[in-house]
Amino acid sequence: MAHRLDGRKQQAVEEFPLFLIIWLFLARYSFDMQLRQNEIPQGLTKKSTPHDNNEESKESQEDDSSTNEIAEDLLEGENEEDDGDDDYVDTRPSRGLSEDQVSVCLSDEQKEVIQICKAKVKSIAKACRAGNRKFRDIEFDIHTDKHRTYYGLWPVDPAESNALPDVRRVTDIFDQPKFFADVPGSNDVVQGALGDCWFLAAIAATSTVPGLIERCCVARDEVIGVYGFIFQRNGRWVSVIIDDQLFWDLPKFEELSIAEQVLYHDDKDLYNIITRKSGKGLHLSGSGQTGETWVPLIEKAFAKLHGDFKSLEGGWMGEAIEDLTGGATTTFQTSDILDIDRFWEEELCLVNTRQRLFAVMFRLETNQPGATASGLVPLHAYSVLRVQECRGKRFLVVRNPWGKFEWNGPWSDGSKEWTGEWIGVLKELGHNLGDDGTFVMEYKDFLSHWQTIQSTTLFDSSWILSSHWVHIPPHPQLHPWTFGDVIFNFTLPKPCKAYLVLSQLDTRYFDHVEGSAVWTLEFAVYKRGDLECKGVSYSGQFFDRSVTCALDLDEGEYLVFPRVDKFEYKPSGFIKQHIKYFDKRKLGRAFSERATARAIASIEAPSSTTDTLRSY
Repeated sequence: MAHRLDGRKQQAVEEFPLFLIIWLFLARYSFDMQLRQNEIPQGLTKKSTPHDNNEESKESQEDDSSTNEIAEDLLEGENEEDDGDDDYVDTRPSRGLSEDQVSVCLSDEQKEVIQICKAKVKSIAKACRAGNRKFRDIEFDIHTDKHRTYYGLWPVDPAESNALPDVRRVTDIFDQPKFFADVPGSNDVVQGALGDCWFLAAIAATSTVPGLIERCCVARDEVIGVYGFIFQRNGRWVSVIIDDQLFWDLPKFEELSIAEQVLYHDDKDLYNIITRKSGKGLHLSGSGQTGETWVPLIEKAFAKLHGDFKSLEGGWMGEAIEDLTGGATTTFQTSDILDIDRFWEEELCLVNTRQRLFAVMFRLETNQPGATASGLVPLHAYSVLRVQECRGKRFLVVRNPWGKFEWNGPWSDGSKEWTGEWIGVLKELGHNLGDDGTFVMEYKDFLSHWQTIQSTTLFDSSWILSSHWVHIPPHPQLHPWTFGDVIFNFTLPKPCKAYLVLSQLDTRYFDHVEGSAVWTLEFAVYKRGDLECKGVSYSGQFFDRSVTCALDLDEGEYLVFPRVDKFEYKPSGFIKQHIKYFDKRKLGRAFSERATARAIASIEAPSSTTDTLRSY
């Protein structure tokens, strides 16, 4: 039905709605393996209105009839075998692990996307062999379409645009390229010219969990030059296919000056052996091992997922880990830790059991360029690799994704503390001295130097998941800051450990055309009929993409009340005023991605008050 809108409402409609998804992770041990229909946790639902209760009650009865089947699929789907064709598409973990030995479970949806990705790679490889050619990704061709694939929507200075590096295939960069030289690890990750330390720190941390990086890099044909990856975005697993072209900084021999050619005795082959076949000229990220390619290629795939390389500049490591693993991130400040012993024992030590991954960061209130604190770089993401208590002291092994520039305080590489009996502790920590970006900190120094910590929880097969999308209509700027614009509810048949996550759309691809505001999210959890709040979300900073809350809940029905805080950071009419400056080809793709993301959120927001469990 069409409605007339007054000027005030019309102004609000010009703003974009806020799409939210809430995730409910439930500890599987709380439920019997043989679930009866009336025992299934009901899915998350949005607030109903009086005029549609009758219709929704009918839909509820229909939905309930299939709930038991869906829940059984959730419980049994984890053990299905992958029978894909691996003739030339390698999806096996490089450590020789079976699927049940990887600590993060494969959901049914993830398995399906892996099979789709493998089929795409296989089809492309077959077509390329028939045509006697290597694969060129025309959707993200960094050779013939450098500007669009490297830069975002904003216009770039012609001098900078013309200075874009050369492009070479990995077979032209390395004599014997290998996707994985051996077991993928944190020391493989070396940041390049792009400001994406948050993503590279994330893959460094993720690589410490056996088999987890291999879950992202699911298919490849290294001869043809085609690679398939999967990531989670906006509540769904998606596949990304790329070719093996990479940006390259070093010039061709013919592009050297006469004096520079003389330095190599006018020998082109000698020049190529020394410089162009070593991998040292990669413009963006590279690997710590010569010939290894998984790091620059996964970075390229993540850039394609978000539209271009420049879109990866600036971010939070926790968000990248969520996209790589399907985990959930909590951000907090070290100054908020109440009991540091409890934090060590109950949270930090989980990094050793592969249940948590941690990122750390700090700020310096100074305008001095290049300022550091004991060798640590401000506003830069570091990953925590492992923790260990040795001889009465607590240590953490931390890594800079640059692969250099380390902590130079107590227990740093080469410090006076590493003498006598303490030399043996290096083996216990699994640490080697050297300027490779990895260093050791004592716990007290860790707490005093880092300000922000992001903790990402990884969910294995002991958890089941339900989710629900909803959108909040746009409000005028002067709108009450209250809970209850939307309400989610869920029912538990018995006591359960629950982990709730409220998240908004990933707008990185189309951020410049996504309205004028950013949002801070909160939510509160109540049991129906009880005025006592059971829990509230926590976030140690503004504008996080998601917020979380872990609770031990009794059986019963629960209500989740979100609250959003809007911050206007673009002036009114910003998009209309600046759209003329945007690259039109890129703008079309940004609008398309925005429409797709909103369509997914809209379609998956059910119209009934009963939502069934979804398997991830």
